[in-house]
Amino acid sequence: MQGRDKLLYLIKHYKCGDYSVKDFCNLYTNTFNLEVDKGDLSDDEWGHFERLMRVTSRFSPYEDDLRNYPKVYTDSNIVNDTLKKLCEKLHLST
Repeated sequence: MQGRDKLLYLIKHYKCGDYSVKDFCNLYTNTFNLEVDKGDLSDDEWGHFERLMRVTSRFSPYEDDLRNYPKVYTDSNIVNDTLKKLCEKLHLST
């Protein structure tokens, strides 16, 4: 499975409820950073997938993190909104 396919797999299964937001964020961030080659994606795709990775890499389930460092950490709403935008921009129905 190529890097793009792995990202789409994770997105599809997260949207189906197979992963918690925390697990999805960890898996997505690691997959993007460690298993995806830039050649696996078009420039447009790279920008959108990277934007989601920046959000997932800063996800925190802890209210204290979100309250004390609001410009550092992201919550599930931001993850879901960014994912929705990615799916819309890339016309993904996964």
